[in-house]
Amino acid sequence: MWHIETESGESYSARFIIDTSGVLANPHIPDIKGAETFKGPNFHAGHWDHTVSYEGKRVGVIGSGCSGAQVVPAIADKVSRLTLFMGKAQWILPRSDREYGAVERFIRPLPGIRHLIRLFVFIFYDIRFIAFRRYPGISKISQLMKNYYKKRQKQHLEKYITDDKLREHMMPDYELGCRRVIPTNTYLPALSRENVDVDISGIDSITATGIKTKEGKEIDLDIIVYATGYFAYSNMKKALTFQVFGMGGRNLNSEWEAEAVSYKGITVSGFPNYFKINGPNTGSGHSSQISYMETVSDYIVQAIGAVKRDKSIKAIDPKRELQDEYVAKMRAKMQKTVWQNATCTAFYRKNMTEEVTSLCPEPVVGFIFSRQWFRLSDYHVLK
Repeated sequence: MWHIETESGESYSARFIIDTSGVLANPHIPDIKGAETFKGPNFHAGHWDHTVSYEGKRVGVIGSGCSGAQVVPAIADKVSRLTLFMGKAQWILPRSDREYGAVERFIRPLPGIRHLIRLFVFIFYDIRFIAFRRYPGISKISQLMKNYYKKRQKQHLEKYITDDKLREHMMPDYELGCRRVIPTNTYLPALSRENVDVDISGIDSITATGIKTKEGKEIDLDIIVYATGYFAYSNMKKALTFQVFGMGGRNLNSEWEAEAVSYKGITVSGFPNYFKINGPNTGSGHSSQISYMETVSDYIVQAIGAVKRDKSIKAIDPKRELQDEYVAKMRAKMQKTVWQNATCTAFYRKNMTEEVTSLCPEPVVGFIFSRQWFRLSDYHVLK
């Protein structure tokens, strides 16, 4: 039986635990000299302070990854001045959004059509896995795909970014997929606005009235937004948002800090009836995360159903030898991916540069079929 204690002091008991706390639930705020001296409002994009009005204000946005690419277009036309403090170059690819014509709007909702379209979208994105996994004999295809995306990025930078130095800075010098790809049609147009400045020199310190750059320029600000992302699985101390204790007092937080292991990314040996959604190595770097989450959810439902059907079973615990075998296979597959081998830092990886602990080294189809059926024989049965 699991016992849950909340921060407010309430207690609960449950036979099963399904941990859906998520990966992007632990905001990362960099340690910047003088941050505590800033007199204006400042907050992380994931903990947006809605009591603060930014209209007509001077806003500084720190960070230019996925968070920054969402924040900047959303507020650029409402603030008096926005300064983006840009870090490393990102792969920024246009979305395929468009307006549907009258005929297409009529056809798409017809029975079976929307499912067929969804299937085509699913197949298209899963094929893109070729660009991130180094399969024998198809390296040329992978390179062609990467060259295509590189060409598209150059075209869009030339279209929206007129400053030569900034445009050069924004062209990644690392392999596509090494860091999270940003799909957006609004970010680059927002950077080209007259009231938007981009600093690429770096932050020296935060002052009482704004930010001082490494070039010595002092930029006055009313509000600072940290669009600096999340720790995810890069810092295993923060991978779980609460403490988890298993059999014999084992602490999952400290164990994952040493080595992030699980069985199929869902269960963990020594923690019976504990199920994790978005566990280690179940993230998508090329397709929709929803497909992975749905597969894991189906697996969990099967597992709980199997336990409840046999009244003699109290709990199930994955066999350690199978877990070790699974982890070894995942690591071997990961060695053949851009995520593990490309030379860049990413929150996919432990401590940003080490083992990939977040992403799955399998295409969605492979992930689904390897978890399609729950097998009770993979588990120790506790009665």
